[in-house]
Amino acid sequence: MSNTPFLFAGALFDLDGVLLDTEGLYTRFWHEVDLAFPTGVPRFEAIIKGSNLGHILNTYFPKNRHDEIVAMLDGFQHDMRYEFFEGALEFVDALHDRGVKCAVVTSSDNKKMMSLHEQHPYFEKHFDTIVTGEMVTNPKPAPDCFLLGANLLDCEIDKCLVFEDSFNGIEAGLQSGATVVGLATTNPRDKVAERCHRCYDTISQITIDNLIYHEAFRRL
Repeated sequence: MSNTPFLFAGALFDLDGVLLDTEGLYTRFWHEVDLAFPTGVPRFEAIIKGSNLGHILNTYFPKNRHDEIVAMLDGFQHDMRYEFFEGALEFVDALHDRGVKCAVVTSSDNKKMMSLHEQHPYFEKHFDTIVTGEMVTNPKPAPDCFLLGANLLDCEIDKCLVFEDSFNGIEAGLQSGATVVGLATTNPRDKVAERCHRCYDTISQITIDNLIYHEAFRRL
C-alpha cells in the first residue's frame, strides 16, 4: 500500500446501494406499494431513492394510507436479507487503518437499523458513528445529513469523502461541500459519473491507492 498521506479525514457512507446490496429489493417493494396505492408519478420507485420515509409518505401518499404503508415496510425490512457488497466492510476497515474516521449516513430509520443489527450484530463496530433519517429535518438532496455526519466525526466537510449511489444522495453530498464518489449500483454509470467527482461500478473496485491522489478529484 502507498505511503502517500491520505487527503481526507472522514468518509461518509450511504447504506443501501453502497454498503448493502439491497436497492433492487427496495425498488420492487416501492413498485408494489405504488401498485397498491397509485401515486400517478412516473418512475416513482426510482425518484424516491435516497429519500427518507417521512418525506416519501408526506409527499406522495394521503395521510390515511401512512399507517398501512409503514406496516408493509416494517414487515418487509424485518424479513429481508441484508447482504453486504463484496469488500465493503473491508474497505471501511482499510480507511480506518489510514486514520480516516468513518460514518454511515443513511435515510433509513431506526427500525430498519435494528433489523440490520439483528442479522449483523458487529456491523456498527466498523464505524465511528451512524446518522439515520430520523436525525435530520431535511432529507437528501438537502446536505443536512452529511453535514451532521461530518460534525459527529469532528471533521471538516471539505475533508470528507461521500460515497453515494442515488441521485438525491449525490446531490446532497455535493451541496454539503464534500468530495463525492458515485457508485453505479442503482443508476446508469454515465448518469452517475456526470454528477460526481469520481465513479465506480461498485465499492469492491475502490482501493486506498486510487483515492489518494488529488488530481483524481478535480471539482466539476
